[in-house]
Amino acid sequence: MKGNMRKGVIVGVFALTLAVAAMVPTAAFAATTGSTTVTFTGSSDNLSVTVPTTIPISVAGVDGTFTGPTPSAAQIKNTSVFGIHVSSLQVAVASGFNLVTSAAYSAASTDNTYWLTLKPNSGTAIETANYTTATAISSTDWNLARLNGTIDITTAGAIKNITKNLSDTPMTAATLNWTFISGTV
Repeated sequence: MKGNMRKGVIVGVFALTLAVAAMVPTAAFAATTGSTTVTFTGSSDNLSVTVPTTIPISVAGVDGTFTGPTPSAAQIKNTSVFGIHVSSLQVAVASGFNLVTSAAYSAASTDNTYWLTLKPNSGTAIETANYTTATAISSTDWNLARLNGTIDITTAGAIKNITKNLSDTPMTAATLNWTFISGTV
């Protein structure tokens, strides 16, 4: 019986030792924490936007005022999964034309002088003559919502001292070079 009792005491002491050891934290089981930053990037490879291929303008008045297309016909459309912004515009004026601001128009005397503004939706019009070098656009008027966000562009302007034959075929007066970035301002 002494042998069984000794075995019972040993087993009891061993069990008690294991129970106490399980309750005492050790360095091997100490809690540690870490953090990971999650980032998103909107690559220009994923940017999808449609711009008008032409903005046809008709000289309408004897004073040289012209009529542009309906705003929806001169539409910029974002088909990206994120919002985008027209970040800059550069206007390349065609040879034989002279682009000026609306304020400088009345004093201009060069042949084929015109002014042209582009007005986004219900925003503020921009003078294209101020964009003959790539110029940043910081106005929120030029933000496009994700997935089919649009900007309908209204044109206004006039041309004078016309020496070009504008009646036969459409004549390029300028090329608009748009730059877009992901995100909005």
